[in-house]
Amino acid sequence: MTFSLNKIQNTFIRHKFFLLAGLVILILSIAIVAQQAIRRAKPRYTPPPSSQQPVSNGKLDTTAPEVQLSKNALDLIKPKLPHNQTITTSTGTKVSYLAFVKTPDLYELHVAIIGIDFTTLKEDPKFPLTVQDFRDTASSLYDFLTSNGVNPSALYIIWADNFQNQKTAESWLNPSAEFPKVVKQNGKYIFEKQ
Repeated sequence: MTFSLNKIQNTFIRHKFFLLAGLVILILSIAIVAQQAIRRAKPRYTPPPSSQQPVSNGKLDTTAPEVQLSKNALDLIKPKLPHNQTITTSTGTKVSYLAFVKTPDLYELHVAIIGIDFTTLKEDPKFPLTVQDFRDTASSLYDFLTSNGVNPSALYIIWADNFQNQKTAESWLNPSAEFPKVVKQNGKYIFEKQ
């Protein structure tokens, strides 16, 4: 038994560089896989559609629970507003946005976006790129909100200056059957085939 332990010890000493290098590679591999898993597991937020806010007697129903939840979330983020940021999206497009509160609106976060055209036609070859740029912009805003303790899914967010563009923005937010995930193929951005 002693001979076997001595033999193992001598083998370890002779090959300690390779064993340590293997251990370092194993640890780095685990760290890389863990980081990729965390990126893939990034939460998907779904703010309540501002285009479908509860109405009572022709006005916003400020007593509705979802409206009160939005007001509470907005109260948390107000000290950090206005928030202005320019990002480079995953498609390489520069987009600027400004998140702010309109007085006396107590229930909605307004976002002015420069670089996204909500009227881009579906037939336009740049349409999937525009959708991805908007999703990246929303993700940047969500990162700002969550880093300040606000759940984006609790907040009414006004993405556009008119009702039709707001509905368009809400339909682009998350991949769906109508607007799937955007992928790059042969140098062009397209919707992933379902």
